[in-house]
Amino acid sequence: MKNKTTVQKAFIYIPFFLVLTLIPLLTFAHKYTNRLDTYAWYSTNDVNYDFFLYWKAIFLMITGILALCLFLYFICKNKTYNPFAKHTFFFVPLFIYLVFALISACLAMEKIFSFFGGAEQFEGFFVLLTYVVMTWYAVYFVQAEKDIEVIYHFLMVGTGLLAAIGAFQFLGLDFYQSKLGQGLITLLEPTLWGKSLKFNFESGRSYASLYNPNYIGSYVALLLPVVVFGAGVLKKLWEKTIMGVIAVFLLLSLIGSESMTGYLALFLTLILFAIILIPKMKNHKKQAIFLAAGLLLACCALVIVKHDVVKYGIDKMVNFQRNDYSVKKIVNSDKGLEVTTDNGAFYIQFESSGKQVNFALKDAEGKKLEARTSGKSSDIIVDKRFYGFVITVNEYSVGNKQLVGFTLGKDGRAWNFIPANNKYYYYNVFNRVDRIVDVKGIGFENTQHFGSRRGYIWSRTLPLLGNSFFWGCGPDNFILTFPNNDYVGLANNNYTGQIVTKPHNMYLQMAVQTGVISLIAFLVFYIIYFVRSVKLYYRVKAYGMWEKTGMGILLGTFGYMITGLANDSTVTVAPIFWTLLGIGVAVNEKIIKAVDK
Repeated sequence: MKNKTTVQKAFIYIPFFLVLTLIPLLTFAHKYTNRLDTYAWYSTNDVNYDFFLYWKAIFLMITGILALCLFLYFICKNKTYNPFAKHTFFFVPLFIYLVFALISACLAMEKIFSFFGGAEQFEGFFVLLTYVVMTWYAVYFVQAEKDIEVIYHFLMVGTGLLAAIGAFQFLGLDFYQSKLGQGLITLLEPTLWGKSLKFNFESGRSYASLYNPNYIGSYVALLLPVVVFGAGVLKKLWEKTIMGVIAVFLLLSLIGSESMTGYLALFLTLILFAIILIPKMKNHKKQAIFLAAGLLLACCALVIVKHDVVKYGIDKMVNFQRNDYSVKKIVNSDKGLEVTTDNGAFYIQFESSGKQVNFALKDAEGKKLEARTSGKSSDIIVDKRFYGFVITVNEYSVGNKQLVGFTLGKDGRAWNFIPANNKYYYYNVFNRVDRIVDVKGIGFENTQHFGSRRGYIWSRTLPLLGNSFFWGCGPDNFILTFPNNDYVGLANNNYTGQIVTKPHNMYLQMAVQTGVISLIAFLVFYIIYFVRSVKLYYRVKAYGMWEKTGMGILLGTFGYMITGLANDSTVTVAPIFWTLLGIGVAVNEKIIKAVDK
């Protein structure tokens, strides 16, 4: 009977092992068709390679199925056990979140994306479902101290390896650039066997197996508190030592990632920790002083070691580059191609017949603008209101045809146009013709460079919320909803030739893709957990295994929520967040029962 129980427990631990240990480390090449070639703002070549996301998503969906099957098996086996009898207030918002995510997926433009994931995200509905399943799973299967110990050991292996990879990348030793690393990456993709891979990160930049250095910030903010408190929970010296080394590796990874969001999240997490500890400081003044001094020294050391990065990060948020563009809007009008600048609008009227080309430049009142000819095919406007704009006649290849058009240039930025049917069309960097649209924005009018140009992305994302209150565009359909045909805005913010695939804000990502109601449901779920946790740990007098574990998860998930202000949800980090959240709920329940006795 004992052996049978042990086997059952081993099966229960498998989903935790997959999410906390194995999946974050998966880094395998995968060649796929992204299905974007039908859109004029994208290249005709729709073949891509993914290295960090696809296989994580596949294993996550498998994990979700496994966890759900185990969950249902034990419910059926224990017919007297009602899993919905407790934590009802947690289930309701999560259920609402899932319902609206499902509705959004069903109504999405690209249903393959919405259910199974799309280019550069692979976070479709079935992955979102796995997140919620793992939260429920953790709530109901984390019941004993042995469960906590096993979970810490899973984190010890998974977080330890990932943090080591990131730390050594910071030190200039990138495992993924080694022969062994490249062999493992290409193991499942024969088309890359024997080829050398080079990721777009400079030497000394940490990205580990998380796809983007920014996600190191989210990962460290989430797991560093858990690891630190885990060192206090685990009893053996070798366990404490390993946890301490992992904490150092996580900090080195964060420094190497240059993620200011991660720094900010850890700083605010420390403030929250201090607030919760206020009642205990009266009886532990010396410990409080030593802790404060240690944290102050750590902050000073960080500023000294990476002062350039800290300054750069502060500048991104405070002293960011102001808008410096000459063109504010380009649209079709009855007067020709209307170009709006800070000094008003002017109009371009262009006609071509064979090799004969005629064009006129006029202001809003219809007066001809003074211009001078430069070379054989360019005119430079010398009118002081629009001085320096250059119009150059060019030929563009469209299919098997050569069409005559022109380029409008100013201050190193340029837009190509082809006239047809009394209208003008963009000719983009992908050698494709696209219609001109007037893209609206909300906010950030003079601050589009805020937060590494997040100001621009957010200004174009906020208008999308008007159509996303009840349901959104669908998981992983943001790339199709965001105005990637905003050629003026993209060029002004140095995004020419780039495709915006995500909003760089987890909350906007949810609101646009699965609906504002789903976002509210998610926030209600987390706020209930957060408020209950803060109240609980504020009044707890003694800290044992459950209390330390719960405190670590509270601080970690809080830090993750902070990084969500500038980072997106991603299959590289989000599964760990949702799983830890479920563990946190289960731990709180244990503590509440003990306190109420």
